[in-house]
Amino acid sequence: MKIVKNSGNIVDFDPNKLKRSLSKSGASQSVIEAILQSVNSQLYVGISTKEIYKTAFNLLKKSSSSNAARYNLRTALQLLGPAGFFFEKYIARLFEAENYKTKTNLMLQGKCVLHEIDVIIKKDNQISMVECKFHARTETNSDVKVPMYILSRFNDLKEKHHLMFAEKEPISSCWIVTNNRFTKDAVVFAVCSGLHLLSWDYPKKR
Repeated sequence: MKIVKNSGNIVDFDPNKLKRSLSKSGASQSVIEAILQSVNSQLYVGISTKEIYKTAFNLLKKSSSSNAARYNLRTALQLLGPAGFFFEKYIARLFEAENYKTKTNLMLQGKCVLHEIDVIIKKDNQISMVECKFHARTETNSDVKVPMYILSRFNDLKEKHHLMFAEKEPISSCWIVTNNRFTKDAVVFAVCSGLHLLSWDYPKKR
């Protein structure tokens, strides 16, 4: 069965992909199977992934509101926009949950120019800068220009010590976080340059 993705691309419907996403929501196997059967019965050539998601979400919501909320996470993140300010706060909270100390929206003087940094994180005496790239549309990805630009900012900032927590300290690494995806070239460049990436599907299984 051919379906239409948000990007406009036409692909084959993959029931296993839907099954995996439902499983991640915490739904039981019986609920997942029931939803898959219902979705399959409503499929037609040219149906959009958005319509499939909407159907699955409504069925899941009848079974469990908490599971539906987890399944709805990507849409919920988009609703944090449009400016991205609340997305930055959300990312800081995620790092705090992993026992990092965090600061948001700091102005730091680099070797050459002044920079506004979305999030600063600290753990085990190591400090990193986190740049958040928020996209309001699901089909908008972060391409290679994003890590190239942020790498230049990181290089300017790591030349100096900055007062971010209790004392002046250096920034030793850099993260780039997006609510969507990175292009293949963006990932290759970032990995080659020693930048850490976090997106909807990267790192795999994390």
